[in-house]
Amino acid sequence: MAVAELEFTYTRIDAPEGVTDLTGLTSGMLTVLWPTRGPKRDLRWMCQCECGNRKAMPGAPLRSGQTQACGCLRIKDPEGIRKTRLHGIWRNMVNRCRDITRGGYGGRGIQVAEEWREYEAFQRWAMANGYADDLTIDRRDNDGDYCPANCHWTTMLQQSRNTRRTVWVDHDGKTVSLGEAAADLGISYHQLHARVKRRGMTLAAALADIAAGGCQSPQYLRMAEGLARKRAAKAAA
Repeated sequence: MAVAELEFTYTRIDAPEGVTDLTGLTSGMLTVLWPTRGPKRDLRWMCQCECGNRKAMPGAPLRSGQTQACGCLRIKDPEGIRKTRLHGIWRNMVNRCRDITRGGYGGRGIQVAEEWREYEAFQRWAMANGYADDLTIDRRDNDGDYCPANCHWTTMLQQSRNTRRTVWVDHDGKTVSLGEAAADLGISYHQLHARVKRRGMTLAAALADIAAGGCQSPQYLRMAEGLARKRAAKAAA
């Protein structure tokens, strides 16, 4: 008489010693609930999918983001919406705000507006507010949440100038990022950053130090000559 195969039951265990506990990690539509063991005693992580299913997954593809759902996307997304760039932007935005280990986002309380918890609402806002495939979402106030009033679409270069790490300087009577000042002056950003950020110089002092040959390497001397030509051209204009 044949014996029916029993369905395997996953039970919660403690994370093994020396293994990073993935509990609370989010990857796409998945949230890790707890560690468990598979039928072959291999370590897995029980995950809750946004579709309602639970599934035990290996840890590596969860950490890398390779596994994004329990398998439901192949059934529920015949048009491939979740493979689009805009959906990826939305998914990454939600994930980094859910992840309390992300110090710049979920770890410091940055949230996604309730109305953007559903992709369709975010998509409507994006298409009505200038979304294009060469733009990225940016928050006007880096201490504020992701919401319609605080977000807009910018280029990657513009966004890179709007971070908590941006160094601001006075240049030509305006407050600009150090990167913008370096581009306008034709000087290496890294050389200015070394003086302004690390040594606490003003932009004017940093420029004077470069022009005076603060370092005698050929690269510095070429920069000093370029600065002198730039200033002469401005004076003659």
